[in-house]
Amino acid sequence: MLQVLRRVEAGDRKDEPGVRSTGRGGGSWSIIGRLSDADICEIVDRFHAGEPKHRLAQDYGMSVSTLKRLLRRPRPSAIAPLAPASTTAVSAG
Repeated sequence: MLQVLRRVEAGDRKDEPGVRSTGRGGGSWSIIGRLSDADICEIVDRFHAGEPKHRLAQDYGMSVSTLKRLLRRPRPSAIAPLAPASTTAVSAG
């Protein structure tokens, strides 16, 4: 115990647990900077096909909250999925 106290007093921090990042790289980096338009299209398509968010986030190296933010973002019409067809029929009259 005395050795540990001496190391702490000397400022030795080799064994200190600290905080570890769960993401790749470091610092904040825009999601747009990390993904191509093709990646974003693939993420959206896989999400609409029913793939779980946690798996998509893991596959693309981001947190689930970042993935949710990406999915909520407005996209250009070329990337946005098509709206489902209306189920009500219009009668000719």
